[in-house]
Amino acid sequence: MKYCSSCGRLYEAQEEQCPRCRRPLAAEAKQEDSVYLVTAGGFELDRICAALEDAGIPYEQKAAKKMVAAPVVSGVAGATDVLVAYMDYAKAQDVLIGVGALSVPAQEDADPQQEDGQIEDGEAAQMSRGKLLFWRILSVVLLILLVWAVVAGTDTVISWVKQWFSF
Repeated sequence: MKYCSSCGRLYEAQEEQCPRCRRPLAAEAKQEDSVYLVTAGGFELDRICAALEDAGIPYEQKAAKKMVAAPVVSGVAGATDVLVAYMDYAKAQDVLIGVGALSVPAQEDADPQQEDGQIEDGEAAQMSRGKLLFWRILSVVLLILLVWAVVAGTDTVISWVKQWFSF
């Protein structure tokens, strides 16, 4: 993996320059280089920092991007990049996956059907806009038909009950 010495991000070997800061990528990060792990803010940042501290992994925090206004003025707390030493990168990823702050990397040969029968979100993104629109409209129509059937069935049952008890 190649390394951007400016922003600390790791990229695949085919990249020549950092897509974020447009600087040339180094061949490989040194063991002591700080590499980007995750961006978070607020409670999530506190949770990530606590997990890294509990695991004994040193980290540093850096503002994710320059803000036009201070958080006090804008009311929006800034996001923070969490960086760890390259030698601790894999261990830090495992820790964050364990606490649910990072998702498990998808395997390409994995079955798209999850254990509980749900389809992964990536498949919806692969559908064309027309196909996605068709399925959404069909879902709404079927929902309306289901509601109508329940109301009509309830109305029929109530009318039968009224006939039995009417004098």
